[in-house]
Amino acid sequence: MSSGNVNLTWARALLDELIAAGLRHVVLSPGARSAPLALAVSERNEIEAVVSYDERSAAYVALGIGRVDGIPAALVCTSGTAAANYLPAVVEAFYDNVPLILLTADRPSELRETGAWQTIRQADLYRSFVRWEVDLPAPEDSQLQDAQSLRYVRHVAARAMAVSSDRPAGPVHLNVAFREPLLPQVVGEVPAETHLEGSSDLAAQSTSRGEETPDELGGEGAAVPSGAAGRVHGTVRPVVRRVDSLETASPETVEALAQRILAEPRGLILAGRTAAYPSRGYAEALAALAAATGYPLLAETTGGLRFGPHDRTHVVAAGDAVLRADAWIAGHRPRLAIRFGRSFAWRQVTEFLAQSAREAGIHQVVIDPHRTWDDPARLGGDLLTVDPAALARALVDALREHGGPGSDASRSAWLEDWLTADRAATEARAAVLAEAGAACTGWVHDALPSLLGDGAVVMAANSMAVRDLESFAGTSDRRLQVFANRGAAGIDGTLSTAAGLALASRRPVVLLTGDIAFAHDLSGLAAASEAASSPRGLDLVVIVLNDQGGGIFEYLPLAALPPRTFERYFLVKPDLDIGRACAAFGVPHGVVTDLAGLASVVSPQRGVVGVRVAEVPVERALNTRMHRRYWAKLAAALER
Repeated sequence: MSSGNVNLTWARALLDELIAAGLRHVVLSPGARSAPLALAVSERNEIEAVVSYDERSAAYVALGIGRVDGIPAALVCTSGTAAANYLPAVVEAFYDNVPLILLTADRPSELRETGAWQTIRQADLYRSFVRWEVDLPAPEDSQLQDAQSLRYVRHVAARAMAVSSDRPAGPVHLNVAFREPLLPQVVGEVPAETHLEGSSDLAAQSTSRGEETPDELGGEGAAVPSGAAGRVHGTVRPVVRRVDSLETASPETVEALAQRILAEPRGLILAGRTAAYPSRGYAEALAALAAATGYPLLAETTGGLRFGPHDRTHVVAAGDAVLRADAWIAGHRPRLAIRFGRSFAWRQVTEFLAQSAREAGIHQVVIDPHRTWDDPARLGGDLLTVDPAALARALVDALREHGGPGSDASRSAWLEDWLTADRAATEARAAVLAEAGAACTGWVHDALPSLLGDGAVVMAANSMAVRDLESFAGTSDRRLQVFANRGAAGIDGTLSTAAGLALASRRPVVLLTGDIAFAHDLSGLAAASEAASSPRGLDLVVIVLNDQGGGIFEYLPLAALPPRTFERYFLVKPDLDIGRACAAFGVPHGVVTDLAGLASVVSPQRGVVGVRVAEVPVERALNTRMHRRYWAKLAAALER
């Protein structure tokens, strides 16, 4: 059999097992060496394929898909620097526990380190940033006559899906070598049944039977049917059946924590950024825990507690602003902090916890099911690698068994102080936004939750977009899901990630981004347009907060540098005509300067799908003054 037939059979077996294990999306970039994988993808109607000519953008589209429900998307690319362009998204996925499957085509071993074109050291390309990696050898004709060899590639695929989506979730790299000729001269040479059409139905039937024949297993006694030399011989269901479970806390651990809560009236619950797919009932469970403990609940927009119909009476939405009021905070140091989710976007939270440890001897409990050891303040304490919602519910039950905290006057006063501070922040924010007008960013974030439909998705770019969402978005009873690429906190691939979110979620997505992050991922417009042209389409609104440069540096000590140095080396005005950039990709663009204009772009509209860009002009110096005015106004109000 020619190597082209062997390559296609090998690629079909690999993809077949990935699909059987749950794969639903593939994002591929054109290339010759990856042709067997691309052709195998083209034959499968069960999966949705997106084609992107820019591998960096493609990787972030796949990252966005994996964020939605914890099912990895597969990336397919050719050999050489194409694979290297995946690295930024791989790093983000690794640090933020997002599942991702990397299928990088490669030259066979005899062509490596020989000067062969488009050949680099790919086998360990991502090194420290993958959960698992395998360098698959180029398939041989003899291997296809051995059922165990095809079972091997299937086993690798099944394990890749399991490891990628397990805890901690993250990227898995399969480096897949192919020899030339890469494809059969006539694709029909390899029988259609090679890719096992209808495998999903057959998998269900096989599982229901609960038994395996030697032929299904590809084990001893199996044989390649005569006349079907190219046929994939192996199971039509996953070779590994995996049952997922997450450890729950022991009764002793729950009781010990409940006793600590009962003994400590000055406690806080922190709801930081969650994985994209928290366990069912997460928001309700944490809200119930806040009510049972009498603790205020500091919540980030990306933590799932700020938006939704659950009980939000204990939620402190303006935590970052309140924590800047030094005089007030000095008298409100907690002695117990129970943190769900990751550390917060504004550094004030970390600094607050660290200072509380020095002044009040705070004890920290971190619920960390992904085992990330996320503790930037290095407080130590208790690290619980258990299901967050299950723990919260168990604590509520334990507190009720003990009669709860009761009518503890100091506990009630502690909670009311925090809620009063949050209300003061809401008033200060409204006053400052009214003074500042539309030339600042805050009004956009403030208005957005009330304009979006129930179930909408919001993504915020790094730098100021995500921080301003925390500062100005408030809270709402609408179910909004908020994402940000905070694993490595870079501005790479922001638009592409949003396109992946829209593609996989099938819900309206609004991206909030600055002009530099937008310019950094212009090829994301192409990726979004490609995804929008797919049969199912997508709905993506991109709001570009255009402050003509890196506005975040205005809030750092760097701003004290001489003005010429600061503007030349840090603000870096992109001088990008956003309207013309959109026109180059055929994406509608408009300038928005008021609430009515914003509503016309983002409010639910029947039949509005595709990609569109709304540009909001921002006066950077005025915007910086607005932020500082807000913080100062709130601090003064709290001192009074």
